[in-house]
Amino acid sequence: MGIDLKTNNRIPKQDLLYYLHDFYNIKRVLQYVARSIEIAHLTKEEKELLYMFVFENMSYKEIAEFRGTSYEHTCELIKSIIRRVGIQMLVQMK
Repeated sequence: MGIDLKTNNRIPKQDLLYYLHDFYNIKRVLQYVARSIEIAHLTKEEKELLYMFVFENMSYKEIAEFRGTSYEHTCELIKSIIRRVGIQMLVQMK
């Protein structure tokens, strides 16, 4: 069991957050993420969107303006990408 530092709640070992709270397992989590992105077969455009959203911390609105697309389309696309990668991560952790 891990402890969520924000809420002091216990976190089940199979939960991804458990690994994030354990410094020595951060590399393992990053490997899961990288492998999941690879398995999800993201296109170059999808990888760029994920990068802007996660690493550059851009909002849906900022990304939509940058790409010249509608806000709604951008939201749905990013949510779809995150869902696909997340599913692959869950499959790998079992």
